[in-house]
Amino acid sequence: MEVEAITVPVLKRTLRAWRQGDKLPEELLTLDLLRSYRAATNAERCHHLQQHLLNLVERQLAEQRHIVGMMPAAVTDKTSLLHHLTADFSHSYPKLEAWSALYHRYFSAVALDVQELTTAVPGKPAASEKLLQRRLNAGLKLLVGRLQQEEIAAHSRYQRQPHHLRRHLPLPDYAQLFGIDPLLDRLTGWLSDNQAPPFISIEGIGGIGKTAVARAAAHQLATQPQWQDILWISARQHRLDIESGQMRDEKNAAQTFADIVRHLTEQLGQTHLAGLDTAVKVQRLQPLLRGAPHLIIIDNLETLADLEALVPHLHPLASPTRFLLTSRHSLSQYPFVACLPVPDLSLDNCRLLIESELARRGQAITLAASDMQAIYIVVGGLPLALKLVAAQMARLNLNKVLAWLQQANWPDPYRYIYQHSWQMLSIEARAFLLEIVDIAAVPAKWELLACIGWPEQEMKAAVDELIDACLLETDHTTDGLRYYLHRLTVTFLQTDILGWGEGLIQP
Repeated sequence: MEVEAITVPVLKRTLRAWRQGDKLPEELLTLDLLRSYRAATNAERCHHLQQHLLNLVERQLAEQRHIVGMMPAAVTDKTSLLHHLTADFSHSYPKLEAWSALYHRYFSAVALDVQELTTAVPGKPAASEKLLQRRLNAGLKLLVGRLQQEEIAAHSRYQRQPHHLRRHLPLPDYAQLFGIDPLLDRLTGWLSDNQAPPFISIEGIGGIGKTAVARAAAHQLATQPQWQDILWISARQHRLDIESGQMRDEKNAAQTFADIVRHLTEQLGQTHLAGLDTAVKVQRLQPLLRGAPHLIIIDNLETLADLEALVPHLHPLASPTRFLLTSRHSLSQYPFVACLPVPDLSLDNCRLLIESELARRGQAITLAASDMQAIYIVVGGLPLALKLVAAQMARLNLNKVLAWLQQANWPDPYRYIYQHSWQMLSIEARAFLLEIVDIAAVPAKWELLACIGWPEQEMKAAVDELIDACLLETDHTTDGLRYYLHRLTVTFLQTDILGWGEGLIQP
């Protein structure tokens, strides 16, 4: 919660609801200072907020009484409570009177109405009532100031440390990125500008590096103090449309949005919202996301239908919160979305990428300009395709790689590269790849892959071969290593391989 959002009206609404036994407003329940209590439910957060405020006011009241030399006896009933109030107002010490008025109005164990409080304040009734109101207002301001100080300290503990902001981010799956500095500069510039659109869409064809750009930007932004939190949600697709060759989600747009909202509530620690309708969850998240700037990355949005439903529903959660999306389809039709197309890598950066991949595999090779030009003519500046080419160059003579590259005469070099990668695999690796095509469409743990029943040593050998060929990706998450197939790999297997028949696992 932003410190500026802690105000006297917000505090007064909370205290009144508390004293009247009503449901507490949402605003103060999002305070960072409550994180240390590790509350799991909304009821627990209410309890901890109530106890925190009570302890704070009691400490301040005790300190002010100590300053004037007061040693109050224990409160046993309403009479002794009112006696203490009278004593607090008998020292002509405004700060003591302010904390005392606040305590007796909202925090005392025995409820006191305004008339009883006014009667206990020394002086004529009319003057006592005005004095009590002035001191009560002063007490509310003092409490707001204390809460703001504590929230600033909580921000420092929990929200301004890079490791905290990175806890939801996937670890980088690259040793080095090439050619993305201009994109990162533009992204960070937009995200630092409060007047820029609240949504940014990183756009481009599959394998162009959209996810890598988003991931690099998120890790870089995690070092900046402006963000309350950074969240990462992957919206992968699981069903292939054979006619178009596109991967599509079997769920309708509303279900997809509900799933994204569920991930938001979980990563924001709002688990008490589980079970509520999606619309209600969005309403409950609004004070949190609109009260402080969060950065929310939603990666791998694939179908335009999903985007058309998602973006308008997410809009109420934006500003100052920002959304960073990646998609193969443009969102330029939305006036509140800034579009960032990811271009192909330049010829020089393509060479650097291939040489980096080869060096990572223990082969320090400097490509001749003519060889790189031959590769670039067919592959272009597509990072995933270049990684696949490098994986093949690590095993084959460069002339052989160039020879089969030059045979590619259709407009989709990915298909040709995947076909050749497939031919290079052992029979065992091919068979294993086909067995996990459905399981590994989303990140899966080793134990899930093992469910297909392969002997462990054979499975390990197949996994190592597929990772080496850049056909099986890995993701280091907080709960362990996960394995998954790139969307283009799934498309290739389901169209070109499984569509050909079983005999194709023969060399």
